[in-house]
Parts: sequence; structure tokens; C-alpha cells
Amino acid sequence: EFKKIGYPWTADRRDRFVDVVGTIVEGIERGDFPPNPGEYNNHYGTFQNCSFCPFDAICPVDRDEEFEQAVISGRLVDYVAMQEPPEHDPEVEPS
Repeated sequence: EFKKIGYPWTADRRDRFVDVVGTIVEGIERGDFPPNPGEYNNHYGTFQNCSFCPFDAICPVDRDEEFEQAVISGRLVDYVAMQEPPEHDPEVEPS
């Protein structure tokens, strides 16, 4: 059974949302938004974040290396930082 699970929309969550979207937009505007394929999955024969993407077949095979080089260069500092897991939110009950 599918059920909708919600959470309170707080000022902190709104701020986080605005920061994340802003980081993504700024990266796109700078041209620094390479694909982030994740780990390679041998079972599916593609990368974790690419397994359901309709462009998987036409993406470069070395997209993981492209992403790693962008990270190493320092161009993606803000993008990488926003991927850190958020601190535990006491208002949300673990499911």
C-alpha cells in the first residue's frame, strides 16, 4: 500500500530548499553542472543515478571520471557541500 508521508514545512526547510535550488541554478548558469552518475552498478550495467534516465545510452561512458575531475578542480564545492546529509530534524519521526 502506498501512503503519503508528510512533514511540517518550517522556515529551516524552506531556507534549505532555496539554498539547494540556488546552488543548482548557479552551477548551471556557470556551466558547472556535470552529470553525477553515482557508483557503477554491475547488475544493471550502468551507474546508480543513471539507471532510469532516458539519456543513459547517449551519455559518455566516462561520466564518472568527468564528475570526479570537476570535484577535484574545486568547481563543484558548493554542489558537493549541499549533498551532505542534513542534520537530524527532531520534528520528523523516523519511519
